[in-house]
Amino acid sequence: MTTERGKGNVYDSVYHTLIEHCGQLIIPVVNEIFGTSYTEKDKPILLQNDQYVQLPSGIRKQITDSYFGIVGIADKRYHIECQSTPDGNMLLRMFEYDVQDAAMFSEQEGTMLTVTFPYSAVMFLRKTRKTPELMKIRLIIPDGQVVTYAVKCLKVQEYSIEEILEKNLWFLIPFYLFRYEKDLLELEEDEGKRLAFRQEYRMIREQMRATALLGEIDEATERILAEMVKEVADALAERYTKVREEVRQTMVGEVIQTPTVKLVTKAKAEGRAEGLSEGLAEGKAEGLAEGKAEQLRAIAEAMQADGKTVAEIARLIHVTEEEIAAALGREKA
Repeated sequence: MTTERGKGNVYDSVYHTLIEHCGQLIIPVVNEIFGTSYTEKDKPILLQNDQYVQLPSGIRKQITDSYFGIVGIADKRYHIECQSTPDGNMLLRMFEYDVQDAAMFSEQEGTMLTVTFPYSAVMFLRKTRKTPELMKIRLIIPDGQVVTYAVKCLKVQEYSIEEILEKNLWFLIPFYLFRYEKDLLELEEDEGKRLAFRQEYRMIREQMRATALLGEIDEATERILAEMVKEVADALAERYTKVREEVRQTMVGEVIQTPTVKLVTKAKAEGRAEGLSEGLAEGKAEGLAEGKAEQLRAIAEAMQADGKTVAEIARLIHVTEEEIAAALGREKA
């Protein structure tokens, strides 16, 4: 069985693969974390991500998860780390690397040396009540001045699939399964809930295909994304065979010709650029609505099988009796 440390290496490898081979996907993540407004025209450029840090015990080589700039923007560099488990040394390691980076890009004019730190952030795959929104490093200068250095945080588990698709945060998709981490045993044992889970991952795969058809991501990126989704599932759901297979089967093989894919394919064949955009928007809305409806139906059927009435199901999951009746395909009793 893979240890938690070994799994962490898997998640790091997935992150590195995305950065190296699907680098354009990091741009919306930068916008989300730092409030920037880069577009698809802005291209990331990977920078040297290893440094040697001098410690009392000797020199240590330190490698970051990602360190990059934006083509044509010389004064901004970004350092983002991917973290799957709590680490009390994270801030210190961030600071050690950023100091080395600032020194490397320092500029001296006469007796004035200017050092510019990179924009830094941590992408947390898991979160707890103690996971911060922002981390800070306080620098106390010899003359008594105090400078606060901020490291921003992004918590993957907080993002719904709707928000990920709306903001084009495809970089987060391989890690989306972390949102279900506490429910994996229940999904493994409950066929109804697993059906809703399958429907959601089918919708994700469908949107991935439609986005590639539109040219918003290339087909190589599409394939790598699907492979990385499987890699994370193999590690995170290692003990849950049925859940793992649901993800693998959804990501492997030919994409079903669902309404979204058909709509976008038709628009592309007709050469209508506006049709492509409309097709994706319409298909995405249909896919999300279909996924929610399927999820509601699966939950309602499972609860009904346990002897719950329509009224009880509606009360327990906070929807109307009419919605439950519609999901079950019959009039309200």
